[in-house]
Amino acid sequence: MKVLLIGPASFPGGLVGSYARAFGRLGEVVGFDTVAEGIGPLYSPLDTPLARAARKVAQHVSYAVFRRKLLARARAGAYEGVGLVVDFASKWLDALALGELRARLSVPVFHFNADSPFDGFNAHANLARCMPLYDCYLTPYRGLMPRLRDLGARRVEHLPFAWDADLHPYVPVEAGKTYSYGLAFAGSWTPEREAWLGAVSDLDLTIWGPRWGRARSEYLRARVRLGPLVFGGSALATVARAARINLNFLRPQCAGAHNMRTFEVTGSGGFLLTERSEEQSELFAEGAEIACFASVAELREQVASYLPRDALRERMAAAAHARATGHTYVHRARQVLDLHRALAGTTAVAAGEG
Repeated sequence: MKVLLIGPASFPGGLVGSYARAFGRLGEVVGFDTVAEGIGPLYSPLDTPLARAARKVAQHVSYAVFRRKLLARARAGAYEGVGLVVDFASKWLDALALGELRARLSVPVFHFNADSPFDGFNAHANLARCMPLYDCYLTPYRGLMPRLRDLGARRVEHLPFAWDADLHPYVPVEAGKTYSYGLAFAGSWTPEREAWLGAVSDLDLTIWGPRWGRARSEYLRARVRLGPLVFGGSALATVARAARINLNFLRPQCAGAHNMRTFEVTGSGGFLLTERSEEQSELFAEGAEIACFASVAELREQVASYLPRDALRERMAAAAHARATGHTYVHRARQVLDLHRALAGTTAVAAGEG
């Protein structure tokens, strides 16, 4: 199967790159890499109102360039032999461009959205018009599936995140290991995360990630290291293994679900203390592979319980890693190809009945 992947495949640490490598191990990949094409998305350490406005204008220009280049390639026959399109950049497409792409290639077009298209910055203005044009909409958040169907999706499937060993390599525990950090959190600032971390700011806490200059707590701002670091390569794995406890908080769009950090920490061999959710409890055994909390009081209790118990944490982290090896992006890519085959079979049956 030759698969066309649309999105920022060469963005450091990005999800599209993980899928490109996974599909490449299963077959042939043709990519339209927005980063390699030099058309965004645009990132900057500057977080002022003027910088945000400039990025928004530049991004709209890049959307137009993206559509022009993508369709020019399709019109020139660059995607001949492709049997499936997997799009990771749907808010860059409008209904006209998506419709032309479908008509020219005459193959199923799947979309995977790592975020909620109903949520603030990630909102998709074209979603209502584009939704019926996707043959399958893939989401890592089971709770969003009814809303996506109500919006007109032909088919919605749950596709969880996974572990990418190329990005976040596993580091076995060595004898007599020493830790550089007590509590570690890797992620961007949000008011909710500031509230959670404020509850443990008196402990041995270190923070990595962007936008923490917005934090009201001067003490939390002082805990930030490396500024707006993007965790590409082995950087996150290094942090995860150097910390006694890796904290994880779920955004509102992830309520009841999981996030990329769920697998990034466990896959690389770190100990995960995460906000409790039904989906994470299905993926990993609480108390045996990961630890969870649901309130500020429980967060502090869990930290107090696990922080001094190195041997227990290391056993749980090793068990969580073993579980994560069954959830790689190669596994997820196979799921996508299985969905494609099932869809093709259903279409063939319907055509025969007609």
